[in-house]
Amino acid sequence: STVLGITERQFNAALPPQMWYMVKSFYLLLSAYQIRCGYPTRILGNVLCKRYNILNYVLFKGYLLVPFLFELRTIMDWVWTNTTMTLMDWLKMEDIFNNIFQHKCARRMESEYPQPRGERKNPTVKYLMGGGALVVIIGILWFPLVLFALGNTVGKPNLPYDVTLSLRIGPYQPVYTMSAQNNSIYRVAIIARPVYERPPQVSSWPEVDLPAPGVGLVGPYPLYRGGMRGRVGRVWGGGMGWRLLLSFGEEKEDS
Repeated sequence: STVLGITERQFNAALPPQMWYMVKSFYLLLSAYQIRCGYPTRILGNVLCKRYNILNYVLFKGYLLVPFLFELRTIMDWVWTNTTMTLMDWLKMEDIFNNIFQHKCARRMESEYPQPRGERKNPTVKYLMGGGALVVIIGILWFPLVLFALGNTVGKPNLPYDVTLSLRIGPYQPVYTMSAQNNSIYRVAIIARPVYERPPQVSSWPEVDLPAPGVGLVGPYPLYRGGMRGRVGRVWGGGMGWRLLLSFGEEKEDS
């Protein structure tokens, strides 16, 4: 009636108020039942230490390996528990309990998986467990070093800002020189690389007449080495050397 007098709406006019009152009723019912029966003692202590098997042992070791989790839980237990013990004595008691639980789990595993005394371990077990532990420890130690060492070199490439291509015949001056800077340099796609890596086709090269020594060869087409030797052999009367110079200029970062 109070809700109806304030909002001037029926209780069942909307679904959210009904759901809220239903949840609140169950909450009050469970709270009254807990007050009547008392606080359950079964959940006191560490929930991982209820059984002594390998699963609880592994979970408990993982709980101890989390940084400061054991200390936080122990200190909160000491703060909200009526006790005459000091904080250091409480920590010692928890440490003794942890060791006893681990020893109980070890004795349980020894009883379930017995092994005769004086018998050496199987090499397969040693290599799998010991080798796996070594790999994990070495990986933990070396992974940060490798990551920081290769982060600057691999993560941020140093792109060239100047590329010069020069074609020289023998000891003479270059017959063809080309240079590109900054925005004129394009990245070669992986798909286009086989085109540059194929052997050249002689039929696609034009013939060049050499009327006399000293005539410069300037043009956009490459020259075939074997055919060039045959044509200029009569002019120079000997062999001919080729030199292809490709230089890159890169910006150096300040250390």
